[in-house]
Amino acid sequence: MPRILLENVFTFFAYLIPGKFAFLLALPPDASVVVWPSSGICAAAIVLLGYRALPGLFFGSLFLNLHFHITIEEMFTPLVFRFFITSSFIAIGAAIEALTVSYVIKRIIGYPNNFAYWKDIFILCIVAGIIGAIPSPTIGVGILAVFGIIPWDIVPNSWWNWWIGNS
Repeated sequence: MPRILLENVFTFFAYLIPGKFAFLLALPPDASVVVWPSSGICAAAIVLLGYRALPGLFFGSLFLNLHFHITIEEMFTPLVFRFFITSSFIAIGAAIEALTVSYVIKRIIGYPNNFAYWKDIFILCIVAGIIGAIPSPTIGVGILAVFGIIPWDIVPNSWWNWWIGNS
């Protein structure tokens, strides 16, 4: 198997398996989870493997969200298209988040880095951890609200829980 395929398969399962376990902690109605290890694991995978592993992250997120939101009976109904669109946008948000975090680590902090200076640790925690986690909940919660999957009145709480889980 070519190396790039192996890297994408690894990233796919690195997103899918922890995400599946994290969804066991999901709270209705929006299924937001305050512990989401997939984002950190895949951000690290993108840093280590490079941007060529992003398709694995995208498809891992897409498959995970489709599997979580759709039952077997709904697979052959028009609902599948709605969930495919929302899951695609959620996957795009996850990929943008991993890109943001890996960019901060590679370009601003420098990789590899032994984190011997407080400045590097501060940038990792504040910029990569807190600010880097903004795209995924913004896109994900936004698309869920636009498609009516979650009501608009819980958007701030859902965004907050999603952001906490990713940061």
